[in-house]
Amino acid sequence: MKVFVLVALSCFFVVALTSGNSFTRTQRNPKGKTLYTDKCAFCHGVNGDGKGPVGEPLKGQPVDFTSPVFWQEDVVKKIDVTVKNGIEMMPAIYLKPDEIKDITKYITRTFKKRHSKQLIMDHGKMNQK
Repeated sequence: MKVFVLVALSCFFVVALTSGNSFTRTQRNPKGKTLYTDKCAFCHGVNGDGKGPVGEPLKGQPVDFTSPVFWQEDVVKKIDVTVKNGIEMMPAIYLKPDEIKDITKYITRTFKKRHSKQLIMDHGKMNQK
């Protein structure tokens, strides 16, 4: 029964995320945070750690935007290609090019900062040893 509920919820959110008709709020305010909240946070989580309510029960955890591994490659290209084509469990999502740029800026501003702060803290701890 739990598996059925998880599959049903996952299907509902995938349909909602891939729908060509965006939420009205998104159409009026296509900024990165709003788009991320409406299109990405279900799986990637509000903290960008890949622990969203739908993402956790999926086979294979969604990408963690706070992980140093994520920031090692061309993030702009990585996000653009993934949103347009999908990858593994993530379906392709219809977004306009400007919307993809807004989400990319939001992810970079919000979650890369956390990654950078963690690196600075880790570096400081290493110097204290």
